[in-house]
Amino acid sequence: MKVCYAKFNPHDFLECHTSDAINVLKSMRKAFPWFSGGLWELLFYSVLLHDLGKCASGFQKNPQKWGYRHEILSTAFTQFLKLPEEEKNLIALGILTHHRTLDELDDRIPRRIPGVPLEFDGKVEELLMNSDYIENVFMPKVPYWEAYFFGTVKPPRMFFLPRDWKERLRNFDFNTLLDWYEVNWKRYKEILIFLRGLLNAADHLASAGESEIKLLPDIGRVIELDLPREKWRMLQKAANEVEGNLLLRAPTGYGKLKPHSSGLTGTLTERRGLSQVESSMFSHIKLV
Repeated sequence: MKVCYAKFNPHDFLECHTSDAINVLKSMRKAFPWFSGGLWELLFYSVLLHDLGKCASGFQKNPQKWGYRHEILSTAFTQFLKLPEEEKNLIALGILTHHRTLDELDDRIPRRIPGVPLEFDGKVEELLMNSDYIENVFMPKVPYWEAYFFGTVKPPRMFFLPRDWKERLRNFDFNTLLDWYEVNWKRYKEILIFLRGLLNAADHLASAGESEIKLLPDIGRVIELDLPREKWRMLQKAANEVEGNLLLRAPTGYGKLKPHSSGLTGTLTERRGLSQVESSMFSHIKLV
């Protein structure tokens, strides 16, 4: 059995990169508590499956000269998730677009026409050359990753490979996925943006050797090292008490810069629901 690498120079096993990306994602969930739990479930399975397409033998031999998009192959694995169809479609679109937009991928996305062979068909066969790695190395780790991320001793086991998974992978219907997107993209626009952005961030941070996102320190305390709290002006003290967004109005030289930075801490720790995130940009501004 051959191993599968997600990264080269330095080499990084696929299961190791996946584990690192899940660690980053878990730190994001802690740092951004205003996102709903449903989004984190979608993100977890997006991260879990996002690089499985790299098991294709051509990618493993030379990713620079392979000439195909691994995320197209990875997307086909979403059909094996035990989730509602709309959630599987959201995860599939997040994976499919985590490096390139749909417009950029347009001529590469396989659209099945009866009797016409696709480049996708040959790439699936390349991937299945390493099916033993997927079945015997990657899959046994899935319930442990689920238990770790969701904090339970009984993993939900939402991803599994049925006996006919190879044939079903060959026959994945991208036409149906793209048709669903055309009908539903406005309804799920914000979720798709967050899915793509946070998946991309977790992937890139893990590739850079990070296991978590870095949080800003308590900015009020940092400012206090330079300017003792008892010397803060009234405006600065008032600004430090604000949670959320802050708009300062004062003459030049009145000390706006430091309290403006201090208000950022409150913004990062404020809890919000997913539906509020977009509108909160301007709706929570307080004048001081």
